Amino acid sequence: MNIVNSQTNDLSRGVTLALVSFSLFATKDAVVRFLGGQVPPFMLGFLGCLLCLVLAPLVRGRGERLIHIIRPRRPKLWILRGVIQTVGIIAGIIAFTELPMVEAFSLVFLMPVMISLMSIVFLNEKVTRSTWLTIFVCFVGTLIVLRPGMRELTIGHLAAFVLTICSSSVFVILRHIKHDEHTISHFGAATLLPMVFCGIMIIPDFRLPDLSLWLPIAVYGVFIALGNLTIMFASRYAPANLLGPMQYSQVVWAVGYGVFLFHDPIDAPTVFGLVLIIVAGVWKYTPLAGMLRTSRTPA
Repeated sequence: MNIVNSQTNDLSRGVTLALVSFSLFATKDAVVRFLGGQVPPFMLGFLGCLLCLVLAPLVRGRGERLIHIIRPRRPKLWILRGVIQTVGIIAGIIAFTELPMVEAFSLVFLMPVMISLMSIVFLNEKVTRSTWLTIFVCFVGTLIVLRPGMRELTIGHLAAFVLTICSSSVFVILRHIKHDEHTISHFGAATLLPMVFCGIMIIPDFRLPDLSLWLPIAVYGVFIALGNLTIMFASRYAPANLLGPMQYSQVVWAVGYGVFLFHDPIDAPTVFGLVLIIVAGVWKYTPLAGMLRTSRTPA
């Protein structure tokens, strides 16, 4: 009985930390919207990654040294992940600068679909009927939110879609090498390499942001760092397919920030489309529901 209670407590702790993490990420995206393009994307990406690096000593696994942050076991995939991560960071900044938060998240929430498709292609995973149903429903929900032909699709929509592809690609890479790489090397690919790439891009027109912008820039960087740290700890208490649905808690923050801070219009079709996307995404993770029910059954 004590073992069951301990497992339940760990799952609850993991879910709570995941909810905190995704609230931090959503707030970070709201800061990007607040900045409204006043800080160039590469500069904001550089400063955000620079602030994240202070966490490096905290993410070392057992037997790992700080030097492993630049000494990966799989250097080619390490560099590939760093490049993809950089593109994703810049795409995310552009998306949340240009789009209402709900529209941006409607595309970001396609991650489970993209991960499924990429796993089929690159990891040779089998396709189930429920997977195809999830893909179809998410696609319909996205069409309802965006309504192409009835509204103009902008560079922001393209950036949000690129962000989704990049985030899904990183997830698939992690699944492929999760047991073959140092924890701190993963951290280096996610923060150090994007910082270097963004740093190179800001050299030609280097100019520090105005002093009045440094507080939101600091919040952006710190919330990325804290979000990454909390989701890392969450993954120690609960499996990834339980933490995955917690991503959809961001819609609450997106609607809240969008309506009350930025006065974004939200109509009934948008709400309906979002509900379809969220239901389909959560359905993707339902195999874990059986585990939750099992964990509550007395031994």
